[in-house]
Amino acid sequence: AGRLAELPGAGAAGGCGFGLALIGAQLRSGAALVCDLVGLDTAIAGSRLVLTGEGRLDSQTASGKAPHEVALRARRAGVPCAVIAGDVVEPVDDVYTGTVSLREVAGSLDVIQDAETVVREAARTAVERFS
Repeated sequence: AGRLAELPGAGAAGGCGFGLALIGAQLRSGAALVCDLVGLDTAIAGSRLVLTGEGRLDSQTASGKAPHEVALRARRAGVPCAVIAGDVVEPVDDVYTGTVSLREVAGSLDVIQDAETVVREAARTAVERFS
């Protein structure tokens, strides 16, 4: 049981990962599994730029969250990857080519009130800067 407690994901969901591993379940990164299931590597292979998103880009993002997994896969394929985030907290992991903050793009606009416009503008900004 001691070794199982050290497995990545064993503490997930209040220790459910540990309990499942105890009865023989194989623990996998949820982000990696989803990327595999949707065929992300194939989609990245034909791309000039990958955009991914995160509510708050900070040090926890590199701890198994989807944007980090997406960026790692893009890097392996030699494709730049930019992240669009509601908020960007420095320092940012160097796996990303660059970042665009919704706060930066929104300026005086209320992001919640006009989310679609702000996200579209953030994507446009990322493409202009990083592709």
